Amino acid sequence: MGNELHEEEKVFRYGGDEFVVYTTRTGKSLEELLANLEKNVQGKSHYIDNNHIVTKYSIGVSEYPKDTSIVLEMVKIDSESGNEKDMINYLEKEFQLLGAETYIDKYGNLLCRLEALNASNETPILLSCHADTVMPGTNIQPVIKDGVIYSNEYHHHIY
Repeated sequence: MGNELHEEEKVFRYGGDEFVVYTTRTGKSLEELLANLEKNVQGKSHYIDNNHIVTKYSIGVSEYPKDTSIVLEMVKIDSESGNEKDMINYLEKEFQLLGAETYIDKYGNLLCRLEALNASNETPILLSCHADTVMPGTNIQPVIKDGVIYSNEYHHHIY
Protein backbone atom coordinates (compact mmCIF):
# COMPACT_ATOMS: atom_id res chain seq x y z
CA MET A 1 0.00 0.00 0.00
CA GLY A 2 2.95 2.32 0.62
CA ASN A 3 3.56 2.78 -3.11
CA GLU A 4 0.15 4.44 -3.51
CA LEU A 5 0.77 7.03 -0.78
CA HIS A 6 2.51 10.39 -0.88
CA GLU A 7 5.38 11.00 1.52
CA GLU A 8 3.25 13.15 3.86
CA GLU A 9 0.46 10.56 4.09
CA LYS A 10 0.47 8.19 7.03
CA VAL A 11 -0.88 4.71 7.78
CA PHE A 12 -1.86 3.91 11.37
CA ARG A 13 -2.71 0.54 12.84
CA TYR A 14 -6.18 1.00 14.31
CA GLY A 15 -6.58 -2.42 15.85
CA GLY A 16 -5.95 -6.05 15.03
CA ASP A 17 -5.76 -6.23 11.26
CA GLU A 18 -7.28 -2.79 10.66
CA PHE A 19 -5.50 0.31 9.44
CA VAL A 20 -6.36 3.95 8.86
CA VAL A 21 -4.83 6.06 6.09
CA TYR A 22 -4.39 9.76 6.86
CA THR A 23 -4.39 11.98 3.80
CA THR A 24 -5.09 15.60 2.98
CA ARG A 25 -6.13 14.75 -0.57
CA THR A 26 -9.52 15.86 -1.82
CA GLY A 27 -11.42 15.80 -5.11
CA LYS A 28 -9.70 14.21 -8.10
CA SER A 29 -6.51 13.42 -6.16
CA LEU A 30 -8.50 11.49 -3.53
CA GLU A 31 -10.36 9.65 -6.29
CA GLU A 32 -6.99 8.64 -7.80
CA LEU A 33 -5.76 7.32 -4.44
CA LEU A 34 -8.92 5.24 -4.00
CA ALA A 35 -8.63 3.91 -7.55
CA ASN A 36 -4.98 2.92 -6.92
CA LEU A 37 -5.95 1.13 -3.71
CA GLU A 38 -8.71 -0.70 -5.58
CA LYS A 39 -6.26 -1.74 -8.30
CA ASN A 40 -3.21 -2.59 -6.18
CA VAL A 41 -4.58 -3.73 -2.81
CA GLN A 42 -8.11 -5.13 -3.09
CA GLY A 43 -8.17 -8.89 -3.60
CA LYS A 44 -4.39 -9.34 -3.79
CA SER A 45 -2.88 -12.60 -2.52
CA HIS A 46 -0.02 -12.66 -0.03
CA TYR A 47 1.77 -15.47 1.77
CA ILE A 48 3.05 -14.80 5.28
CA ASP A 49 4.61 -17.72 7.15
CA ASN A 50 2.98 -20.11 4.64
CA ASN A 51 -0.47 -18.63 5.35
CA HIS A 52 -2.46 -17.45 2.37
CA ILE A 53 -3.95 -13.99 2.94
CA VAL A 54 -6.17 -12.06 0.54
CA THR A 55 -6.31 -8.34 1.23
CA LYS A 56 -9.69 -6.65 1.33
CA TYR A 57 -10.70 -3.19 2.41
CA SER A 58 -13.63 -0.95 3.01
CA ILE A 59 -13.60 2.80 2.70
CA GLY A 60 -15.10 5.53 4.80
CA VAL A 61 -14.14 9.16 4.43
CA SER A 62 -14.05 11.50 7.39
CA GLU A 63 -13.23 15.19 7.04
CA TYR A 64 -11.29 17.23 9.57
CA PRO A 65 -12.48 19.32 11.36
CA LYS A 66 -16.10 18.76 10.21
CA ASP A 67 -16.36 15.15 11.44
CA THR A 68 -14.03 15.51 14.43
CA SER A 69 -16.70 15.71 17.12
CA ILE A 70 -18.02 12.23 16.26
CA VAL A 71 -14.52 10.76 16.27
CA LEU A 72 -13.65 12.42 19.58
CA GLU A 73 -16.88 11.17 21.13
CA MET A 74 -16.25 7.59 19.99
CA VAL A 75 -12.57 7.59 21.06
CA LYS A 76 -13.66 8.36 24.63
CA ILE A 77 -15.83 5.23 24.84
CA ASP A 78 -14.07 2.36 26.67
CA SER A 79 -14.12 -0.56 24.24
CA GLU A 80 -11.25 -2.98 24.76
CA SER A 81 -11.85 -6.49 23.43
CA GLY A 82 -14.46 -8.30 25.49
CA ASN A 83 -15.67 -5.04 27.05
CA GLU A 84 -17.21 -3.19 24.11
CA LYS A 85 -20.81 -3.06 25.37
CA ASP A 86 -20.76 0.75 25.75
CA MET A 87 -19.57 1.12 22.15
CA ILE A 88 -22.25 -1.30 20.94
CA ASN A 89 -24.90 0.74 22.78
CA TYR A 90 -23.55 3.97 21.24
CA LEU A 91 -23.55 2.48 17.74
CA GLU A 92 -27.05 1.07 18.22
CA LYS A 93 -28.40 4.55 19.03
CA GLU A 94 -26.59 6.08 16.04
CA PHE A 95 -28.01 3.46 13.67
CA GLN A 96 -31.48 3.93 15.12
CA LEU A 97 -31.18 7.67 14.41
CA LEU A 98 -30.53 6.72 10.78
CA GLY A 99 -33.74 4.67 10.79
CA ALA A 100 -32.18 1.23 11.13
CA GLU A 101 -33.80 -1.74 12.81
CA THR A 102 -31.32 -2.97 15.44
CA TYR A 103 -30.86 -6.13 17.46
CA ILE A 104 -28.15 -7.22 19.92
CA ASP A 105 -27.70 -11.00 19.84
CA LYS A 106 -26.85 -13.27 22.78
CA TYR A 107 -23.11 -12.84 22.04
CA GLY A 108 -23.29 -9.03 22.23
CA ASN A 109 -23.05 -8.45 18.48
CA LEU A 110 -25.02 -5.54 17.06
CA LEU A 111 -27.06 -6.40 13.98
CA CYS A 112 -28.66 -3.59 12.00
CA ARG A 113 -30.93 -3.50 8.98
CA LEU A 114 -31.22 -0.28 7.04
CA GLU A 115 -33.30 0.08 3.91
CA ALA A 116 -31.33 1.40 0.96
CA LEU A 117 -32.62 4.50 -0.77
CA ASN A 118 -33.62 4.18 -4.44
CA ALA A 119 -32.27 0.62 -4.65
CA SER A 120 -35.31 -1.66 -4.65
CA ASN A 121 -33.95 -3.82 -7.48
CA GLU A 122 -30.38 -4.02 -6.19
CA THR A 123 -28.69 -6.90 -4.39
CA PRO A 124 -28.39 -6.24 -0.64
CA ILE A 125 -24.93 -5.83 0.85
CA LEU A 126 -23.58 -6.76 4.28
CA LEU A 127 -21.31 -4.41 6.20
CA SER A 128 -19.28 -5.75 9.09
CA CYS A 129 -16.90 -4.08 11.55
CA HIS A 130 -15.28 -4.41 14.95
CA ALA A 131 -16.62 -2.39 17.89
CA ASP A 132 -13.64 -3.18 20.11
CA THR A 133 -10.20 -1.58 20.27
CA VAL A 134 -6.73 -2.81 21.13
CA MET A 135 -5.23 -2.05 24.54
CA PRO A 136 -5.01 0.56 25.93
CA GLY A 137 -8.63 1.36 25.14
CA THR A 138 -10.00 2.75 28.41
CA ASN A 139 -10.12 6.24 29.89
CA ILE A 140 -8.91 7.81 26.65
CA GLN A 141 -9.16 11.59 26.54
CA PRO A 142 -8.26 12.70 23.01
CA VAL A 143 -6.09 15.77 22.54
CA ILE A 144 -5.82 17.65 19.24
CA LYS A 145 -2.35 19.03 18.52
CA ASP A 146 -1.42 20.51 15.16
CA GLY A 147 -4.46 18.88 13.55
CA VAL A 148 -3.60 15.37 14.82
CA ILE A 149 -5.65 13.55 17.46
CA TYR A 150 -3.52 12.01 20.22
CA SER A 151 -4.30 10.03 23.35
CA ASN A 152 -3.84 12.22 26.43
CA GLU A 153 -1.92 9.55 28.35
CA TYR A 154 0.13 7.77 25.72
CA HIS A 155 0.67 10.56 23.18
CA HIS A 156 0.31 8.25 20.20
CA HIS A 157 -1.75 8.95 17.13
CA ILE A 158 -5.37 7.95 17.43
CA TYR A 159 -6.61 9.32 14.15
